[in-house]
Amino acid sequence: MGTPAEQPERDGPKVLYVIGKGRSGSTLLDLILGELDGYVSTGQLDRIWTSGLIKGYDCGCGLPLPKCEVWTPILEDAFGGDVDPHAIARTQAEVLAWKHAPRVLRHAGRGPAGWPALERYVAIMSRLYAAIATITGARVIVDSSKAPAHPGSVGLVPGITPYVVHLVRDPRAVTYSWKRRKALQGRGEMKEMPRFGPVYSSVSWVARNVAARRNRRVLGRDRSIVLRYEDLAERPREAVERIARMVGEVPETLPFTDERTVELSPNHTVSGNPIRTNVGSIELRRDDEWRRRISTTDRVTASVLTYPVRKRYGY
Repeated sequence: MGTPAEQPERDGPKVLYVIGKGRSGSTLLDLILGELDGYVSTGQLDRIWTSGLIKGYDCGCGLPLPKCEVWTPILEDAFGGDVDPHAIARTQAEVLAWKHAPRVLRHAGRGPAGWPALERYVAIMSRLYAAIATITGARVIVDSSKAPAHPGSVGLVPGITPYVVHLVRDPRAVTYSWKRRKALQGRGEMKEMPRFGPVYSSVSWVARNVAARRNRRVLGRDRSIVLRYEDLAERPREAVERIARMVGEVPETLPFTDERTVELSPNHTVSGNPIRTNVGSIELRRDDEWRRRISTTDRVTASVLTYPVRKRYGY
């Protein structure tokens, strides 16, 4: 792959990052936003190199990502067909490593210079976002990678205008969800998504939401909002309208057939919750199964370890 500096500069799109802890409804939000005129869903875009190109996992359209009719021209436009996903994955792993999150946030105020891996990564992502906008015609790219210290979400990726939705969910619901079995499809076979215990899930919930709050401080209130999963599930139209107003791209119509039912079309998300393969009418409802089924031990563990951060969000 040629160096990013060799590529001509292009006017870039708006990129809407969904950040926070997994199992908080980010895939659902991504898909709904992708139905808006001028928006495109990419799912967890940070997994395009590993899950998508290296492992050949399925795109949201059902085809292995390397054979997808949308991602093939995007990668061609961005990198001229000469892309080394292994090298990019190594660079990304260095930049997005949790131990480097404070370092990324420090660079937000002065640019990527002085950190070679960060310089390479932001240039790569700039080209990728530009190509997505060119091929899809989207004005807003929805990226639900969820990494609070993603360089793009703090203004380090050139050629884009970043916006952030900090999506948060009750940590006890998140803890319960991460212990459940969920299917993961790749290369035509069904596997299980990883599962984690209550201590790991709770500590991770705190870390991600604290980092997301710092992320919002860097970006500013005019380009970032906090959205609770429970509010998204109960009042999805209101939540989507709020996000669209922040981005400055409010469509004439929304993809809702009533206050709680959304119409989803086929998508080209790179990765995410298995719901991304659903097409057609989906009725949104608040998933409170955890209240009935979570064990007392897990409930107490999550409650203690996430206090007082969860109180900040009304839990």
